[in-house]
Amino acid sequence: MKILHVTDCYLPQLGGIEMHVSDLAARQQAAGHDVWVLTATPAGPELTQTGDVTVIRLASGTLAFGSAKVIRQLVQEQGFDVMHAHLSVGSPLAWSALRVASTKGRVATMHSVVPTAPALVRSAMALSGISWESVIVTAVSEAAARPLRLAVHGLPVSVLPNGIDPRLWTPIPKVGDDTAFPDHVFGDRVLPGRVFTVVSVGRFTRRKRLRALVRMLAQLRARLPEGLELRALLIGDGPQFEAVRRDIGRCGLDECIELLGVRSRDEIRRLLSGSDVYLAPARLESFGIAALEARCAGLPVIAMGCSGVGEFITDGAEGFLVPDDAAMVDAALELAIVPATRAKISEHNSTTEPAMSWDRILQRHDEIYARAMAVNNPQSVGRGIQSVVG
Repeated sequence: MKILHVTDCYLPQLGGIEMHVSDLAARQQAAGHDVWVLTATPAGPELTQTGDVTVIRLASGTLAFGSAKVIRQLVQEQGFDVMHAHLSVGSPLAWSALRVASTKGRVATMHSVVPTAPALVRSAMALSGISWESVIVTAVSEAAARPLRLAVHGLPVSVLPNGIDPRLWTPIPKVGDDTAFPDHVFGDRVLPGRVFTVVSVGRFTRRKRLRALVRMLAQLRARLPEGLELRALLIGDGPQFEAVRRDIGRCGLDECIELLGVRSRDEIRRLLSGSDVYLAPARLESFGIAALEARCAGLPVIAMGCSGVGEFITDGAEGFLVPDDAAMVDAALELAIVPATRAKISEHNSTTEPAMSWDRILQRHDEIYARAMAVNNPQSVGRGIQSVVG
């Protein structure tokens, strides 16, 4: 099968969509498909590992000006069987590809939680010029699928989750006095007594709520019993990085929160293996691949119950799903002061494979692609979404 993935964002830019599309494309290529990626992200100075996947980078800018003609010509010349567009709330290139491409099958996957404004979403989809009745629409979780179904009555939205290789995230055992796990070291300072280490990974953006997490960590630290110190590792970068740094100073947490910036997968795995709990504070989290990685690394995960993390975290089994910030602090405190609960969840997460392993997810993609090629009706192009909304 010849597959074209269209994504506005791609490597070397780092994020959930970028890493997912890269991993998916590489695994589909290894499975025998001919896989291409079309993106508006320029190549950076960093070496981007793409394997045998063909990557085409359009110099169309973030608004994808002039991309329609290039997409139409590429599709006509290459004869793709399936075009898979990866969407967020703002994805000009992917939306344009869905509108103009004439592949045998077309799949659209929503990677974000769209605004809870059905009329606005319905109008945007109707005005897009896309013949939605000939597109298989999917979302990475029920949390992302639900708003689309509410916005457009009768539009079927299947769940097509992100994938993971659990073997890449198995916990690294501590050996002797291995200095790779500095449980009591913060920079050049040695922390006295016992240390409870929490970790969070993600882009420093408003949606990820890292500033709210800092406030929660301040509350958690104040409630820890005497002799138990808090250590927090925040991994990632983004537009709110400096704001988070200032918040840490204002809350007096400079001595217990480390801002570690962007790290490689191997580094993140090692940091997860040396931590106790993973915190996912975002409410508008469509999936939460970093939380899934932490879960496969054996960490209990505490996340907002309204987020897509609920796809792979069951409350009380792999961690806790909470309704608000106060409950997240309560859950973290319980895991800090009741090691037996933490150990039970860690044992479960370390020995139980999640449903999102890549072999299952690849099979699910093949099924979705087969459906897309079966339902495609070229004569419907241009009719828009009217037949769906009635």
